[in-house]
Amino acid sequence: SSGINAEFKKPSSKGQVKAMKMHKSSAFLFLAVATASYVPPYYGGQPTSASVASLDPPDYRGEEVYKINFQLEAEAGMPQEGFIHRSAADFEKFDHLLTTHLLNFGLHFPSELSIENLDAYIKGIFEHQNVVNSNIFQDFLGINWSGKDLKFLQSLPDFMQIVIPQLYRAPDFAPEPPVFTSEEDCITTEETPFEVYVYLMAFRSQVNLQEYLQF
Repeated sequence: SSGINAEFKKPSSKGQVKAMKMHKSSAFLFLAVATASYVPPYYGGQPTSASVASLDPPDYRGEEVYKINFQLEAEAGMPQEGFIHRSAADFEKFDHLLTTHLLNFGLHFPSELSIENLDAYIKGIFEHQNVVNSNIFQDFLGINWSGKDLKFLQSLPDFMQIVIPQLYRAPDFAPEPPVFTSEEDCITTEETPFEVYVYLMAFRSQVNLQEYLQF
C-alpha cells in the first residue's frame, strides 16, 4: 500500500542520508556503552559526604540494593567520587557493628528502611568524625582496601595471613563487584578488590563447613 511504501521509501537528499548514518552510529554507540563491562576503581581517601540515591535491582546475592554516592578527599591520582551498593541487611549489619564498637552514640538507625530515611541516616554520620574515620564506615563505603598486598600460597607467612584473621584484616563488607559482559574482559582485567575479598573469605570459611557452604 502507499502507507507501507511511504515508510520504506529511499531518502531523497544527501542530508537525509547523513542523518540516517548519524542515527545508526549513535544507536551503535549506545549499544556498545550499554553492554560494556564495569570494573570498579580502587578508592583511596577520606570520606567527606555521602547520600543514598536509589533502590536498585537485585545484586549477585539476589537482594535489592541501595546505591550510595560518596565524595572523597582522595589520595593523589585517585577518584574523588564514587558509589557502592548495599542491601538492607548490610545496613543492619553496619548499625550492629557500630553498636558493638560503641560508635553509635547520637545516631538513630531508622525503624523503616527507605531511600529518604537511610539518606538522612548516612548524612548524619558525618556529624560524628569518630565514625567517619572508622574502618567500619570505610568498609561500608568500599574504600581504602584492595588486598593487593596479599600473596596467596607464596610462602608460609603469607599463607598464615590468609587463614588467620588476626594476622590480616579483611573488610567487614565486600567491595563493589565488577560486572563483566564478555569473557575476554573477565580474563584480561586485573583482579578487583571484590575478587580478592571473595578469595580471602573463601579460604577463611573453610574452617567452618556450614559457613563455607553458605558463602
